[in-house]
Amino acid sequence: MKILKMIFATLMLSLSTMAFAQQQTARSAEQIKEMRWQMVSQKMMLSDAESAKVKPIYDDYLNELRGLHPERNNKPEAKANKQDAKAKASKPERKQSTEAEIKEQMKNKFALQRKQIDIKEKYFDKFCKELNARQAQYLVNSADAMQHPTPRKSFGQNRGQNNRRPGMNGMQRR
Repeated sequence: MKILKMIFATLMLSLSTMAFAQQQTARSAEQIKEMRWQMVSQKMMLSDAESAKVKPIYDDYLNELRGLHPERNNKPEAKANKQDAKAKASKPERKQSTEAEIKEQMKNKFALQRKQIDIKEKYFDKFCKELNARQAQYLVNSADAMQHPTPRKSFGQNRGQNNRRPGMNGMQRR
């Protein structure tokens, strides 16, 4: 009977820990979103009134952009599909894409890019109603910059390419 009580207590403790961890990640995602907005608004030196007007528009903008990429969201089915794709890609017998599949993939990619451009254009106009064009441009571009951060070192520093002779413009004589 004592063993049963110990097993039950251990099970309840582990379940409560898991529930607490899930709540923490939900809160931290919201906190990250808020910290991101604080960073952007401070960089742009927005007043409190401007920040209050623009923040809901910016949140809608980010949500609409995220809606285009279901695999980037934290949805279980998207993660499962991504894991299945990784498992298939890791197999040594990788199937070559046919011409039709390549054309279809590229058409899908172009359609996605058109949708992104339409969303950016729509929200640029909305931002311009509240801010000047330079600030609106910064907001539209900030979503891309935060999704695809650039490395701190420049391209040439990582490969020792800064040791070239002046006047060669990156070309070496042979």
